[in-house]
Amino acid sequence: MARTDRRIGGYPFDESSGVESLTWRSALDRWLADVAVAVYADVPFHRALIGFEIDEDRDITVNQRYAAVLTPCADGLEYRPATA
Repeated sequence: MARTDRRIGGYPFDESSGVESLTWRSALDRWLADVAVAVYADVPFHRALIGFEIDEDRDITVNQRYAAVLTPCADGLEYRPATA
């Protein structure tokens, strides 16, 4: 991925892998969320997480999310972007 965008660099193992990585991650996360919306139309799910090696969602809170979250709502899916 670093070949496609220099900002990716050594993510998630370099000094710019925190909030500043959202400058490039948010567009990628949004694209993956759009894929999830298309999948959800045929294969409904209860929750989707988008991020680096997510194996649990215990540290995801309303104010600080290391992963983007998609949850079902009346209009399809609600997308909450990563904030950290």
